[in-house]
Amino acid sequence: MNIKTQKRFALFNVALCKNRNMFSKGQIVFAVLFAISFVVAIVMAFKKERAQHQKNFKGVLKLLLGFILFILLLFVLKTYLKS
Repeated sequence: MNIKTQKRFALFNVALCKNRNMFSKGQIVFAVLFAISFVVAIVMAFKKERAQHQKNFKGVLKLLLGFILFILLLFVLKTYLKS
């Protein structure tokens, strides 16, 4: 490791130590609990409406496949015409 890299790591460690107490323990606990509860709520809502999604969005995969194929076609044409 050269001197320049060592200085960068030293500056990074100093910055890391200064910002170590950026959040209090209560804020971290709240953030973790909020994230967990948000994910649980989203999963429950998705499961509740799963049958409705399957009914309303029948042809979505075909449409997605069509878009992907169109983009690939454009890429191939661009590559072919460029050379």
